[in-house]
Amino acid sequence: MVDYRTIFGLKVCGLFRCVIAVFFAHIPSLLRDVGLFFAKIDLMEWKDVVLMKKIAMLNCLNSNRVCAGAACMNALNNRKASFETYNGEEVELVAFMRCNGCGKELEEDAGMQEKLERLISIGTDILHIGVCTNNKQKEECALITAAADIMESKGVKVVRGTH
Repeated sequence: MVDYRTIFGLKVCGLFRCVIAVFFAHIPSLLRDVGLFFAKIDLMEWKDVVLMKKIAMLNCLNSNRVCAGAACMNALNNRKASFETYNGEEVELVAFMRCNGCGKELEEDAGMQEKLERLISIGTDILHIGVCTNNKQKEECALITAAADIMESKGVKVVRGTH
């Protein structure tokens, strides 16, 4: 006859009770070891640790006809122009994206809204707006301005300029 007893309201046999007892017996020592490990860490060593900034770039679809993105990437990689502020820092380029073109308001462009939501969901810290988003009179495209406003409202820093 099998000896059944209850643990947490469940009927279990002797062997299972032994396994559970051994597992729970080791929890205090595991917690102690983890606590000792963290107690040994000198927090002063961690004061200079900074999380890598996640950067995205937003450029104009119409400029895509003549733009390979090389000037933006060169400026980022060499910490030139608007990327000078990251000199000596490691950064991660999480997205290099284009708008969806002219002719739609942001509220009507589900695809562009989805792109912005994606940038937010991946934890983008900073969005650089490409110089190509300005017209010949140096005025920023209305769609880009609306996109930048949304990103700023979600806590993403917006920098106007790349190279």
